[in-house]
Amino acid sequence: MTALQEPVQAAMWQALNHYAYRDAGFLAERLYAEIRLPKHQSVTQRALV
Repeated sequence: MTALQEPVQAAMWQALNHYAYRDAGFLAERLYAEIRLPKHQSVTQRALV
């Protein structure tokens, strides 16, 4: 688990528990992107490519 994964996952569950489905969807996409990235590349670097 990366350093970013745990807080994003917690925020996603909080959003789901409060019926904030758009926020949960956004956070799930961000978490998915973080998991798929090579270890040397950040989310920001991937977005700029």
